[in-house]
Amino acid sequence: MTRRTTIFAIFILYAAMMGASFARLPEVQARLMLSEGVFGLVLLAMPAGILVGSVLIPPYMYRWGTLRVIRLSFVTGCLGSTLAMVAPSALALASALFVTILAMNILNIAVNLEADRAEAVADRPLMNRAHGFWALSFLIMSVLSVGIIAAGIAPVIHLAVAGALCATGMLALLVHYGAAPRRSTSRTKARRFARPTWPVILIMGFAISGIAMEWGTRNWGIIFARDIFDAPDAVAAVMLPCLLAAQTFARFRADAWIARWGERRVVTTMLILTAAGLFAVAVGPTMAFALAGFAMIGVGMSITQPMSFSLAAQAPGDPSENLAGLALLQTVVVFVIPIGFATIAELFGLRVAFASFLIFPAASALFTRHLYPKAQPA
Repeated sequence: MTRRTTIFAIFILYAAMMGASFARLPEVQARLMLSEGVFGLVLLAMPAGILVGSVLIPPYMYRWGTLRVIRLSFVTGCLGSTLAMVAPSALALASALFVTILAMNILNIAVNLEADRAEAVADRPLMNRAHGFWALSFLIMSVLSVGIIAAGIAPVIHLAVAGALCATGMLALLVHYGAAPRRSTSRTKARRFARPTWPVILIMGFAISGIAMEWGTRNWGIIFARDIFDAPDAVAAVMLPCLLAAQTFARFRADAWIARWGERRVVTTMLILTAAGLFAVAVGPTMAFALAGFAMIGVGMSITQPMSFSLAAQAPGDPSENLAGLALLQTVVVFVIPIGFATIAELFGLRVAFASFLIFPAASALFTRHLYPKAQPA
């Protein structure tokens, strides 16, 4: 198996486990009878895990290497996801989510760093397609989860089986894989703690819309369909695959679009689509209208993550520290999103909460002007 194919397979297994976890969280919320406000507070455990992982990971990335970090973090994340399904209280759920996302964020930094190094060695675009496979895997697992939910299979059984299969596959995949060499800009020794640089702050400003959409739609999309349209769990779960199908399609097409129209035009179009999708969700009178809105959001947010990771890895400074710094800044956003969204939803309803997200594509548009100051030729 080539290095490029192995990278794609790593992203596929990573996403499969995340897809299973996100699809079953609304059932845990319902089982524990948590209100939107309390559930939003529980979800704060996830950005807390990102914060801890982002600050502490760089020295260990140097000491252990990306492959060892990938192995340890993935197995830990699989165990945490399974434990979250049997949490007896809001505090226990928050603790399990903290461990899960701590491990998965470390994994996220490691796999994107390895993908950037592999891209540099091959001198071929890889990041958008790798994230395309991530989205495709997440989509497939989300679709399978709809059937699993409809079949009445308990969340803990679902996650235990998925975790065992994915962890075994990941460990087997890395047995004969040789890590890509570091970029020439990498330090020989990492700082003890990651800290964002000014270029990374600009990249974060560009990425803020996509990050907000990723967290908001995945955590609240199914709940939106269930509460606004009284959809059964199996029907409401379709909202996530719809979003991911659009995101997957756009990620696989992104390199061709950028080659034809240039990065700035593509990014601007994506931000407009995101805003249009949010408006459709906020005012849509039917489930079909909301599904169309989520599909537009899926396309709109598709390229933000892969482009921001590539930009951070290639920005001045050390790639691993830049990626950790970017993840650290993302934490600020995802700390605010759960509590802010949940508070607005509790006071004014889920439609108003989604409408409030319109501020994010507007903010990203301002930062895009700094990253891409001049229009690129077609």
